[in-house]
Amino acid sequence: MDKLTKTQLVDSVAAKAKLRKMDAHRTVTVLLEVVADALKCGKSVALDGVGTLHVRATPAREAMRPGTLERVQVKAGRRVSFKVATRLKGEL
Repeated sequence: MDKLTKTQLVDSVAAKAKLRKMDAHRTVTVLLEVVADALKCGKSVALDGVGTLHVRATPAREAMRPGTLERVQVKAGRRVSFKVATRLKGEL
């Protein structure tokens, strides 16, 4: 599976928006910072036509180490989930 790197994203934004790469890099960096800050505050981030990122709580649980079969406690935490938009889901 191929992945789109930040550099490739910057190149695409620069080409499509007819920006200098430096300006596109700054734009992409700020966008990613804003998304990360919103998620850290517990807010959802809705990207029209793409999907929604949201933070969900995970409960504490007991797990097992595969090598030793020792039982360990995993702390409760927060995880980022992504729900794909219906339109994009239909196009995949």
